Amino acid sequence: FYKRQNAYGFEIDKGVGLLTVNTFLGDPGKFESTFDTVFADLKRNKIKDLIIDLRQNTGGQIGNASLLLAYLLDVKHHFPRYLHITGATVPKAMPLFRDNMGDWQLNEVRKAANEVQVLYRNWPGKRSVTPRGSVIETQKVSWGKRHYRGRVHVLVSGRTFSAASLFVGELRRNLPSAKFYGDITGGLDNRGCMRAPFDFELPNSGLLLSVPVMCHIQLLNKKAENFKPHVLDQLSIEDFFEDRDTVLINVLSKISGVRPLPPLPRPKPLLD
Repeated sequence: FYKRQNAYGFEIDKGVGLLTVNTFLGDPGKFESTFDTVFADLKRNKIKDLIIDLRQNTGGQIGNASLLLAYLLDVKHHFPRYLHITGATVPKAMPLFRDNMGDWQLNEVRKAANEVQVLYRNWPGKRSVTPRGSVIETQKVSWGKRHYRGRVHVLVSGRTFSAASLFVGELRRNLPSAKFYGDITGGLDNRGCMRAPFDFELPNSGLLLSVPVMCHIQLLNKKAENFKPHVLDQLSIEDFFEDRDTVLINVLSKISGVRPLPPLPRPKPLLD
C-alpha cells in the first residue's frame, strides 16, 4: 500500500481492498462509474476486508457521499434528511472578503446567496427553527445496493469534515459492524454546512466570520458531535515526515492478526 494524492484511488493487496476517497467533490457520474468498478472488483476477488480511507477528505457533494453509503448498506436510505437555511440575507453594504474577486463578483455572491435563501424559505413544508432560519425535509431517498458484504474498516482524522464526517456518522448508525480508526474528525457526525458564500469582519473585534447559506442535517434534534473512532491512532511527527503510514499499518496488522515489527531506533546525532 502507498499514499495517494488523487481524488480517489483503489487497490487490492494480500486479500485486502483499500479505497481512498480524498474528496466527495466531483462529477457524480464519474464517482458512480468508479464505485461500480471498485465493488465489482471486490466481489470478483472475494475480498473479505475493505479499508476506506477518508483521512484527507474535507467534504464535497453530499450526493457522492450518499452514493458510497448505498454501496455499503442494504436499507432504504434518506441522506441527508434536512436542510437548514439561515434567516438573514446578505446586505449590499456588508464588506465581503474573497481573494481575487472584484466588487461585481462579490455582488454576484450576495445575489446567489440571497436567491438560495428566498427559494428555500418559500419551500412547501418548511418549519421555523432556532438558530433563526428554516428547515425543510429533503426528498431524495436511495436504496442500498449492498454490493459489499465483507468487513468494513474506515480511517478518519482531524481533516475529515463536512460530507465525509456526515458519512461516517451515518455509516456507524446503519452498519454497526463497521470499525473506525484514526483521530477525532474535524467535522460533525450529523450535520455539515456548505461552503461559506461570504466572509465578513466583525466590527468590534476585527475577527473574520464565515457564514454559510445552508447546512445539511441528518438528525434534527440530536446534538452534533465530532466523530470519535473506535480506535484512536495518530501519526507521529517522525512518521509523517518519513512518509510512514503507521495508522494503516496497524489496521492491516489487526486484519491479518500479525503484529507489526517495532520501528528501528533512530540513530543518535553525531557530536561535532
